[in-house]
Amino acid sequence: MKSGLLVLAWMFVLSVAGLARADERVEVFLQTGHVGSVSAVAVSPDGRLALSGGDDHTLKLWEIATGREVRTFKGHTKGVCAVAFSPDGQWVLSGGQLYDDNLKLWELATGREVRTFSGHTNAVCTVAFSPDGRWVLSGGHGTDPTLRMWDVTTGQEIRRFSEHKESVTSAVISTDGKWVLSGSYDQTLKLWEVATGREVRTFRGHEGGVSSVALSPDGRWALSGSHDRSMKLWEVGTGREMRTFNGRAGGSITAVAFSPDGRRAISGGYLNQPIKLWDVATGKIVRTFQSNGQTVNSVAFVPNDHWILAGYEDESGGVALKLFDTRDGKKVRDFHGIQTAVTSVAFSPDARWLVSGSEDRMLKLWELPTGRMVRSLDEHKKGVTSVAFSPDARWIASSSHDVTVKLWDVSTGRVSHTFPGATWGESPVAFSPNCKFLIAGNSDPEGKVQRLKLWDLATRREVHSFEPPLSSIAFSPDGQFLLGGGFFHKWLHLWEVGTGREVRRFIEKGRNYDLDVMSPVAYSPNGQLVLGTRLGDLKLFDTNTGNLVRTLETGTREWVKSVAFSPDGRWLLAGGDDHVLRLWEVATGREVLTLLGHFAGVTSVAFSQNGNLAVSGGRDGMMKLWRVADGIELVTMMGFGDGEWIALTPDGYYAASPKGDTHLNVRLGNQVYGIDQFRSTFYRPEIVEATLRLGSREEAIAKFFGERDGRASNRVGHFIAPPSVEISSPEDRSVLATPRLDLAVTITDKSYPIQSVRVSRNGAQVWPLQTRDLVVTAKSGVEKAPVVPVTVPAGVREWTTTIPLDLEEGENVIEVKAFNGHSETVKAITVSLPAALVPHDDVIKPNLWILSIGINAYQDRQIRTLSYAEADAQAIVQAFTQQRGKLFRDVRSLIISDSSTLKPTYDTILDNLGYLRQAGQNDVVLLFLAGHGINDDRGEFYFLPSDAAIQSDGAIKRSRAISNDEIKKVLDLPAKKIVLLDACHSEGVSKKKTRGVDNNRFIKELQAMDAVILTSSAGNELSQEGDDWKHGAFTYALLEGLSGKADLITKDGIVSMKELDGYVSERVPHLTSGAQHPITDTPGGYRNFPVALLR
Repeated sequence: MKSGLLVLAWMFVLSVAGLARADERVEVFLQTGHVGSVSAVAVSPDGRLALSGGDDHTLKLWEIATGREVRTFKGHTKGVCAVAFSPDGQWVLSGGQLYDDNLKLWELATGREVRTFSGHTNAVCTVAFSPDGRWVLSGGHGTDPTLRMWDVTTGQEIRRFSEHKESVTSAVISTDGKWVLSGSYDQTLKLWEVATGREVRTFRGHEGGVSSVALSPDGRWALSGSHDRSMKLWEVGTGREMRTFNGRAGGSITAVAFSPDGRRAISGGYLNQPIKLWDVATGKIVRTFQSNGQTVNSVAFVPNDHWILAGYEDESGGVALKLFDTRDGKKVRDFHGIQTAVTSVAFSPDARWLVSGSEDRMLKLWELPTGRMVRSLDEHKKGVTSVAFSPDARWIASSSHDVTVKLWDVSTGRVSHTFPGATWGESPVAFSPNCKFLIAGNSDPEGKVQRLKLWDLATRREVHSFEPPLSSIAFSPDGQFLLGGGFFHKWLHLWEVGTGREVRRFIEKGRNYDLDVMSPVAYSPNGQLVLGTRLGDLKLFDTNTGNLVRTLETGTREWVKSVAFSPDGRWLLAGGDDHVLRLWEVATGREVLTLLGHFAGVTSVAFSQNGNLAVSGGRDGMMKLWRVADGIELVTMMGFGDGEWIALTPDGYYAASPKGDTHLNVRLGNQVYGIDQFRSTFYRPEIVEATLRLGSREEAIAKFFGERDGRASNRVGHFIAPPSVEISSPEDRSVLATPRLDLAVTITDKSYPIQSVRVSRNGAQVWPLQTRDLVVTAKSGVEKAPVVPVTVPAGVREWTTTIPLDLEEGENVIEVKAFNGHSETVKAITVSLPAALVPHDDVIKPNLWILSIGINAYQDRQIRTLSYAEADAQAIVQAFTQQRGKLFRDVRSLIISDSSTLKPTYDTILDNLGYLRQAGQNDVVLLFLAGHGINDDRGEFYFLPSDAAIQSDGAIKRSRAISNDEIKKVLDLPAKKIVLLDACHSEGVSKKKTRGVDNNRFIKELQAMDAVILTSSAGNELSQEGDDWKHGAFTYALLEGLSGKADLITKDGIVSMKELDGYVSERVPHLTSGAQHPITDTPGGYRNFPVALLR
């Protein structure tokens, strides 16, 4: 133990120093949160971290202040139903559900499993550390109603307490370590003497099982919650019941806890038994917290005495871990991820596409060569249950809980036909090998008759019906037979497709099973074997004889959810509820590979056409690509309900949509950061693409870095930790009484001097101020009190100051950003100002500053001439100039184009980028770029001036192109910023015409500038211009929206930024027949604002 403490101390010294060691592992990971219910919660002794145990077999560590996921602990084979921190906060303890039956000790700093305590014969649903951390306590469930003490160092059982008659549900240790209090389903509490194991006292009075107990900090009082719907207060010294808290309305009380000062208590329970805060002395309810009908499994106070943490039963896909403020009863934050379960996955036969179906009712189409999500197919009304590609790769079929089966055209992403579907849960779909038929589940309108229906794809008419309804189906390789299996069926069914006649049933002879199930199923590529699955056993049958050939055992009691044969028939892949994929050799039945990586059950597996790749989809929302030869994970793909997506390699390199990477965290040593300051290192779409093309992460990294070591730390180098920011006043979520606040902040950096501090309000920088903005005259003519400028003293590493800020009406998101010359940190609070307190006569209209650049003609003949980029630049200026005196005091503009005084050459553009720097803090700036953009061989974005040069190898000459770094420099100003990019028009640059420009990359590189960014197309889509519009499609839609067509939400004569964005996002795909999809990125704290007044 001492050596472990020394290691932790050394790691802490390194983190304080702020330098990443060359051998220190850098981990980029998705914040997935728990999948399903959270059964147990605990708070670290210093109140900084939260620990949760879930039904998904994992523990998760969280930063309470940020809601950021720090680490996932994996090792339990069933759900985790109990968690605890050690007194020194360096270790955590967990207990597993039935069939796991173990305690596990984990090292907090590394996530390493240190020890398993074995001995319980049933679930372990309560755990605790002794005050000195030398021993731990556990309570058994069901057939093992014992309390056990264990030595932490040896893992040996020290003592057993065996007087409870039913499950031990909860146990706590007194602060002096002398006593243990336990609660049981036998309706009693018991007090035990630790030294002897003697039962000291039994507390009787509950009329139902006791589900939770707690001791007051001074050890004088005990709390208990029961299934009799009551919470009771007991005097520990006498066993006397002191009070029953009057909360019987509702369900059982499942969780109780004392506040750190012992003066208050919290309780939570089933369904309509929300969390309640009680005054212990009076027994009265102080506050009730909204639970939305979710069952509360566990509660804990955060040591600051203001917050409580609650874990919930996840019965409807909601958030299962929440933080509340005891002062007002409001929720502070959710601790969540972004997963929506992937239910089905499929490769296209031509290896161009992957499709996934998920519970968010969407199908997502992925481009396999790049790892890019190209389309969301959103027509189903409920979750998707199954997807399949047609053998000719023209169609995708999908079934859904909305009782429909949809046939999608892959080339357009549109629904070609909708068939009636089935009401049962796992309705399958499959195409016949000759692409003539589609088989799918079907129900009559009343849902009484369930069957499978075979549809003719040419006529869309029914050919045959097959009964009974089954959850898994497969065509024989020649298409003559149909195999089916399902729940409530002991055998596999085999039908003749041509006649609909059942010709055989496959069943294991001489065996009786408690479970009537044979699903999922598969047909071997040579047609000689069929496969059916019974719980964790895979049964291979001879097609000709019907005899059982072999049983493949997973060794678990978890359901296998999906199976697939490799195209050559050599291998069999299976995935299931144990989170594991297993690869077997069919000829021998030997398990050759175990693939680990999913955080929740695996729902679907498939092989690529050449058999080199396998894909798996899981309830964790992830789709993973694996190299079959050795089981190496290549890429994880995840699509989100808002259309964002990410493709991430295990080495941390990724491709993503504009906001797809906001779900990423970076762990460096013991510290966890957001992706922002690492984006330039890890956002590498070219590495993702090379990994998929080469089938090797090592070769992909070697291609771009000239080395085969993929460790991200080699490229992070000496990472400097960012400063810390503390906001002491006002408190987060305060409602203020005056329109000006004094923001009290402390910036600390133990390694480097603080170089700059910036403050933004609702996405716009409001500090530091520019001199000309210090005095403002109101409309009434009364001069406002000047705001005194504050500057960061040179060379300081700790700085405390008060910054005066003016507030806007309603909610104000205040962000403080501190920079030490190497890395930046952001701290945000939200405060509110009632409308009645805002002095509206002080509102001064801003100026609008526009720099508009449009380029048609290029000197280099390799760059295609455009027709309407110049017209776009002029029209945007004209549209916004109409807002002079209406929305803006003045509109000032500079146009750089082919026919303007200033020609769009490299030198001219570079010399005039600074035009926007004339804007004041309260002004708005607009940068409009229309023309050709390009990404270089490193993926970096460049806007091409008229004299840009393309080299002989097709690469851009960087010295004659406007880089994103130059654009970022001009946007580094405190005004509100809008960037509009309409590039690349037409078919782009010669030798690059099939790719255009990666607009995602453009947005990624500008995200730190706190600008609202709209680009004409997504990813590598080409941006179109047309003679009918006399503009680019994107600009044409913008002009329409600004003219009034975007005033759709409120219809109040005002076009807001949100309305304009929504209009353009729908209009451009319509104009371009789905070929072009604009994308938008908004800064943190962004607040909608008007862009045009129509009257």
